Amino acid sequence: MQPATLYLFAGTPLDEALGDWLARREPAGLRLLPAQHHPAERLVTARYEGLDGSRDGAAALGAALRHLPEPWAAVGRVLGRPRVGRVLDRGRRLLGLRGAPPRALPETRPPWVNGPLPVELVVP
Repeated sequence: MQPATLYLFAGTPLDEALGDWLARREPAGLRLLPAQHHPAERLVTARYEGLDGSRDGAAALGAALRHLPEPWAAVGRVLGRPRVGRVLDRGRRLLGLRGAPPRALPETRPPWVNGPLPVELVVP
């Protein structure tokens, strides 16, 4: 599996739960980092960045799941389909499952972070 990074929002319950869940499964070649540490942009949703491009929202989750063994990789392939991802993202917004993402990092480093943070942004 090609190396990639999944940016999730630290301090957001949905992203925290997803980060914990993924970290426990030790995805091959996938770094998990807080979205607040994205080097180039202010993200508004989860972002997956790999050698084959970037994906946001449900498509990002689908790409991340492909770093896990089957059957999760199969679920990831389904979530990666454009229509499926758009429907899930629209449903998430309609249900209000996420408000504005937090811009500040929590007091402690999230336990699901498995990659190095930029030195000037390290959280104790």
